[in-house]
Amino acid sequence: MLCLKALDEPLDGIIYASFIGLGYAAASLHGIYDFLVLRHPVAALPIAAAMIGAIWLWRLRLMHRMHEDATRGTDGPQPRS
Repeated sequence: MLCLKALDEPLDGIIYASFIGLGYAAASLHGIYDFLVLRHPVAALPIAAAMIGAIWLWRLRLMHRMHEDATRGTDGPQPRS
């Protein structure tokens, strides 16, 4: 068994693995975008703007939800009704 100082909590491995998955997904999206730029350079700018806008909207919604949870004093996400 491999013991690392960075993996001192049981949840650390899950967190690190999720960030590895997010990095892979980001690299895959970048590869798709590069393919589109090479095939259709005129259409690349609106596609890039849409991708960046979607990421920012997702991030703003996430930050808003985290802020609501923090001001409510809860530790986790609450079910939406």
